[in-house]
Amino acid sequence: MTIRAAVFGNPIAQSKSPRMHNHWIKKLGIDGEYVAKLAPLDGFEAEIRKLMADGFAGANVTMPFKQEALAIADTSSEIACQIGAANTLVFKDGKIHADNTDGYGFGHNILSQFPDWNVESSHIVLGAGGAAGAVIAWLLTEGASDIMVVNRNIERANELAKISEKVSVIGWDKVSENLAGRSTLINTTSLGMNGKNDIKIDFSNASTDMIVNDIVYSPLETGLLKDAKNAGLRTVDGLGMLLWQGRPGFKAWFEQEAPEIDEELREMMLK
Repeated sequence: MTIRAAVFGNPIAQSKSPRMHNHWIKKLGIDGEYVAKLAPLDGFEAEIRKLMADGFAGANVTMPFKQEALAIADTSSEIACQIGAANTLVFKDGKIHADNTDGYGFGHNILSQFPDWNVESSHIVLGAGGAAGAVIAWLLTEGASDIMVVNRNIERANELAKISEKVSVIGWDKVSENLAGRSTLINTTSLGMNGKNDIKIDFSNASTDMIVNDIVYSPLETGLLKDAKNAGLRTVDGLGMLLWQGRPGFKAWFEQEAPEIDEELREMMLK
């Protein structure tokens, strides 16, 4: 019997998730398929219920349905509840289980390239949206000592800081002077994406072992990553986060570990 899963969003045509999951399905010889579904803005839950009735194993959820996905779930992972949003739904015994694997994708993307990354140190996160929440929740779960949040909208940053006493807020003008001793600087904003202004940071105060990660993957090397590389720092692009976040859902739906993330998959996803 064919195992089926989907990704829901609005818009959805830009999603690369079907390309990734179907690549894994084919590579493992699974009788399965993964499809993209456009959900009406006011009919997400009905579409999910229909998917369950049609025998699907589960679904990924992208914007703008991540909060609603958590709200309609019967059970939810601790990290999804902490973030307040879900990107992965698993259907079993007529019930919906919600999870959020964005933080998992972020963390494993970096660890796969730099196993010596000091997660339990301190970090700076640029942005205060949903991606920032997922990154911060994962870092706290893994024992981060402190996290500084930087965002133009201070109110949103302060709201995010309520997650933990380990999270504080600083202004954009304070980033460069706070780089010393930080393990990681992570950009979770859309700045640097194709057609958008680059982020300009003076890395002269950064620790030599700092890792600079940009979750943007179009372009693959943003202006921020170029500047960090020119300053002699280690850099990680955002494509791996997209690939790693898909692995937990794939295992839950298709009951097999996804193949290792390799250059073949990365190159295919960039086409």
